[in-house]
Amino acid sequence: MDNSHLTASVLESIRPYTDQEVEAAAKALTQNPEFNMVLRLATPEHADAFIAAIQAARTIKDFKLNFSYKLIKGIVQGNSFSCNISGRSRLGADVPYTFISNHRDIVLDSALLNILLVDIGYRLPRIAIGDNLLVRPWVKDLVRLNDSVIVQRSLPPRQFLTSAQTLSQYIRFSIQEDQSSMWIAQREGRAKDSDDRTQIALLKMIALSGEGEVIDRLKSINIAPVSISYEYDPCDYLKARELYLRKRNPEYKKPDGEDVLNMKEGIMGYKGRIHFALGTPLNQLLEGVELPKASNEQLQLVAATIDREIHKLYRLYPGNYIAEDLLSETNTYAQAGHYSTSEREHFEKYLAQQIDKTGLPEEAHEEIRAWLLLMYANPLRNQLKATEVNV
Repeated sequence: MDNSHLTASVLESIRPYTDQEVEAAAKALTQNPEFNMVLRLATPEHADAFIAAIQAARTIKDFKLNFSYKLIKGIVQGNSFSCNISGRSRLGADVPYTFISNHRDIVLDSALLNILLVDIGYRLPRIAIGDNLLVRPWVKDLVRLNDSVIVQRSLPPRQFLTSAQTLSQYIRFSIQEDQSSMWIAQREGRAKDSDDRTQIALLKMIALSGEGEVIDRLKSINIAPVSISYEYDPCDYLKARELYLRKRNPEYKKPDGEDVLNMKEGIMGYKGRIHFALGTPLNQLLEGVELPKASNEQLQLVAATIDREIHKLYRLYPGNYIAEDLLSETNTYAQAGHYSTSEREHFEKYLAQQIDKTGLPEEAHEEIRAWLLLMYANPLRNQLKATEVNV
């Protein structure tokens, strides 16, 4: 892969490993005691087989298919009711895309997209991952072996700009020259209240490289929205707790280990039904649309277009409808047949269990419950706005 035209020193700190580096990096990973411990906790029956698969890997593709794919596939089969994907026909047969999705789970959003694309015979995308998640040196080795590009977030302004420009160049290089798809979340950090909105800052970063107007730069990397829906979010109580504490203290900072706990809960917790929907590519969505002249308006148009496609393609579950009825104190969606009495009872019991997990005093429970309900109602609300459908 010739990427010599990219900023060499910055590229070195963000790029994935090359095939030539896989054998040494994989060997080092299997010799790390902490990685071995985590792997044996996650999958005790298959840990030795996975270690052997890692040691046998000679390419990034080997590593992803023989280790990452099988590991995540096994975990999700044990912690979900179903996991599927739709929308393959919306994509070109041999076109690399920049997949931009809503962000629900720190690890699984990108990991599941990879395995689902493999299952439908599509190329494996690279992954953009924030450096705040690289909590151990071996984690950095693991993500680089998974063909991940590192998004450097905690840098001084000048270094941050250089890193952002290099990341933009790398995304463009990956799509236009290396013919490799790329995944990046629509925002920095997960949408804690499930109100999914593409950050203008993200689109600005992507558009730092390339030629022409902002809209031309974005169109040239083949953006394809992806809509992710989890029936249950095992991290919902952690998100609600953070929203509650942050409301009381805007300077609230997550304690050490919180990201690790979110990753563990997200991977190992029960998610019910999971659905990924591949959306219509941005370039097709913009066909026939009058484009504004100002760069900022172009960015806003692209963000709104991506958001609308993501919202339209949500897969809604009984909990989404129940949450809206509970918030509005009506039975609108029950009467429309979207859920049964037993499903409502089950969901309310689930909410009570999640509230207890927060560890907050009883006087906080009502507000925590409201945050949880909002998380599950927002996908329904946004889909209704995107499709202009009324019950």
